[in-house]
Amino acid sequence: MAAIIQELNDLRVIASPWQKIAIDRVNPLLKELAANTQLTIAKLSGNPNLVHMAPYNEYVAAHYDLAVDLASMIGDFVEYGKTRAKFEALTRRLEMPEQ
Repeated sequence: MAAIIQELNDLRVIASPWQKIAIDRVNPLLKELAANTQLTIAKLSGNPNLVHMAPYNEYVAAHYDLAVDLASMIGDFVEYGKTRAKFEALTRRLEMPEQ
């Protein structure tokens, strides 16, 4: 995830305004997900019996929910980008004034 975060930050300088918003919203969640994953691995390495404890299962479920929310957000931004590109192409084709 660190490589993805770095790549997003590197691309931010050439990104469009809406892409910068997407990067700014996704980055904190990616960092949180990465930190939570590292913490989980470290905890389990030291005590594998945690897997069977209810609080651990709740923690993993919350971690999963964060990952699902992040994936959904990224999917929404991808769809927005596709729709925006289509709109811009049609605007040029129809010779409409740009907004």
